[in-house]
Amino acid sequence: MSPARALGIKRQVKGGVVSTCMRVLAVDGGGIRGLIPLTVLEYVERRTGRPASQLFDLMVGVSTGAVIVLGLATRGLGGGPLYGAKDIARFYEQESHLIFRRRVLPFIRNLFEAKYSPDRLEQVLSHIFGEGRLSQTSGHVVIPAYDIERDEPYLFDSRRARLDPQNEDFLVRDVARAASAAPTYFPPVRLARTARDGYLALVDGGVFANNPALIGYVEAMSLRPAAQILLVSLGTGESFEPILLKDARGWGLAKWAQPILSIAFDGGGRMVHRQLEALLPEDRYFRFQAELPSGIALDRVQGDSTRRLRLHGERVVARERSRLERLCALLSS
Repeated sequence: MSPARALGIKRQVKGGVVSTCMRVLAVDGGGIRGLIPLTVLEYVERRTGRPASQLFDLMVGVSTGAVIVLGLATRGLGGGPLYGAKDIARFYEQESHLIFRRRVLPFIRNLFEAKYSPDRLEQVLSHIFGEGRLSQTSGHVVIPAYDIERDEPYLFDSRRARLDPQNEDFLVRDVARAASAAPTYFPPVRLARTARDGYLALVDGGVFANNPALIGYVEAMSLRPAAQILLVSLGTGESFEPILLKDARGWGLAKWAQPILSIAFDGGGRMVHRQLEALLPEDRYFRFQAELPSGIALDRVQGDSTRRLRLHGERVVARERSRLERLCALLSS
C-alpha cells in the first residue's frame, strides 16, 4: 500500500497528471459551544450520506474541537466510525451539566484553584473513548496542546503514533483530557512518556491556537506540498464586545484577566481566518462561524443554554446553505 493511500489521501487525475487532494477539517475550541460546529457537521454528514471520518483526510481540533475530532475518528468493532456528529452532540447535551458543575469552595480558594474538578470530565471521556489509542483512530488526526514545562506547543499526531507507538501512542481519552485542560477551568495534565523524555505537562492548545485551521493547512502542505487543499474551518461562535479606552485605561491585573482571554482567542482566530482567505481560493476554503450575543461563556450549561446553542448552529446552516451545498458537492466528488 502506498503512503498516500495509507494516509487516506485521495488522488485526482486531471489531463493525465495525477495530483493529490487533501481534505482538511479544523474545529475551534470553545467548551459547550462545540454544539455549534457539531450542528454544522450533522448537516454535512446528512447531505453527503457519509461520516466525517470518511470525508476528510486530516482532522485537527483544539479543546472542545479536539473532543469532537477524536470522537469522529473513533472506530467501532467493525472498523467503521463509532460516532457521528449527532452522537457526539448528544453526549454534550447529556453530560455537560456534570462536567461543568462548579466546586463549592471558600472564596479565597476559588481564586487560586481550577474552577472545575477534572474527575467528572475524565469519567465522561473514559465512557466515550474507553481504552482506544490514538494509533487506532481513523485517518489522520492532529490535536494541539501546550507543554507548560518545556514552554512549547505539542502536537498529538495519530500518524506519528502509528510510526512510533512507544513514545507517541497515548490513550485517546488522555489526549482529549490534555486538550481540554483550559487554564483556570481544569488543572494541567501529566502524561508519561519514555524514561528519556520523562513526561509531558500539558494544557489546552487554545492558549496558542484556538482556531487550528492554519495548523491544519501547514500540516497538509508538509505532507503533500503539491496537494490541492480543501480546508473546512468550523468556529464555536464569537461575540463582538468592544472595550472602551476610557474604561480600560485604569484596569489592572484583575480587570484584564477575563477580557484578555477573549482577545487572545477571538482575535487570534480572526487573524487565522484572514490569513487563510489570502492563501486559498474561495472554493478551497470554507469558514463557518456563528455570531453570538454577549455572555455565552464556554462553560454556560444552565437552563436552556444547550438548546440555544443548537439554534445558533441551525442559524449558521440556514444562513450558509448555498456555501454548505457547494462544500458537500466537493466533499462528495
